[in-house]
Amino acid sequence: MIRRIRAEGLEPFVVDVRYDTGQDYVLPLVESGAVTAVMCPTDMRQLQYLRALSSNGIDVPRQVSVTGCDGFLPGMDVLGLTTYTWPIGHFADTVIDTMIDLIKRFRTPDDRREVVSVKFEGEVVAGATVAPPPL
Repeated sequence: MIRRIRAEGLEPFVVDVRYDTGQDYVLPLVESGAVTAVMCPTDMRQLQYLRALSSNGIDVPRQVSVTGCDGFLPGMDVLGLTTYTWPIGHFADTVIDTMIDLIKRFRTPDDRREVVSVKFEGEVVAGATVAPPPL
């Protein structure tokens, strides 16, 4: 996503959220207008941000757009959340096929030990939490 944003001539502001939500850092940036979109690493985190933004009187999507990522949250369609979803069934099939292939090759002349890397394309699921940035 970051590469895609940069390809559009924009510079993303990346916040490390491994240890906390980043809300204490991001909310003032949203309030000041410096940040117009928050891309959350999961749909559950998106809900946390929506709650925090609402509690601070910030209107989503008029003042800031908020997206999630994973598509796992039950009721997303009812809630109108915007997310990026992954082809989970295809993930699972690929993992199983790769494991079976590696097991069959084990201790044969065709045995391979390198890391298997597969890229998957997801898709945006449109919702009511994204709008053009405020002017």
